[in-house]
Amino acid sequence: MYWLQELLQMFGLPYIIAPMEAEAQCAFMNSIELVDGVVTEDCDVFLFGGRNVFKNIFDDRKYVETYYMKVC
Repeated sequence: MYWLQELLQMFGLPYIIAPMEAEAQCAFMNSIELVDGVVTEDCDVFLFGGRNVFKNIFDDRKYVETYYMKVC
């Protein structure tokens, strides 16, 4: 994965390395509105509190499932 980090650096794109579970990190960033949503193929992002979730974005069917959780 170091090649991907180098590529992101060359294009000036910020990235972070999650200390543990990536979906937990993404869900946290979504919950504090640091990111607009989470792109994932897993469902455990919901358990970690992901609010705006986009699934199957890389599927050949070109059909993206979008889930928005209402915050009370």
